[in-house]
Amino acid sequence: MRSTRVKHLNKGIFMQMLLHENLYIDTNIFIAAIEDFNRQALSLFQWAEKGKVFLVTSEISRSEALVKPLQYKDEKLVIRYDALFSRQGMEVLPIEEDIARKAADFSASLGLELPDAIHLATAELSSCAYIISQDRDLRHYSPIECLSLEELELEEKEAG
Repeated sequence: MRSTRVKHLNKGIFMQMLLHENLYIDTNIFIAAIEDFNRQALSLFQWAEKGKVFLVTSEISRSEALVKPLQYKDEKLVIRYDALFSRQGMEVLPIEEDIARKAADFSASLGLELPDAIHLATAELSSCAYIISQDRDLRHYSPIECLSLEELELEEKEAG
């Protein structure tokens, strides 16, 4: 597992590190934003809309996020997810041959489940600087530094 450099940085430097970077967003971040109304997750998507960061994810994130809403026939939740996946400042990448091959390599060499391997392959091949994820297993095996929502400090404080 790669060491997390951000633990030793103050908020201002950390925010500067993230500016204008490609950040890979794992499925659990979408769920945190839509179903848990997590402030850090919501702030991340707002940052992308403002052009401060560029978010990347895989079509597998959409599939994973929609399973429960479709299972429970929650059309309103499906619409909310569709809207989030269509927001400005984010690219949802298809699983093409290069990603499929790299994912197979990650799955074989690291013993990862294929969905996690697809996330890693997509992040690596799209030159993401960080992966934002709450998944401890993914964080453990990732060749790209992973950050949890708790490690992010994206909310801008009001001057007061």
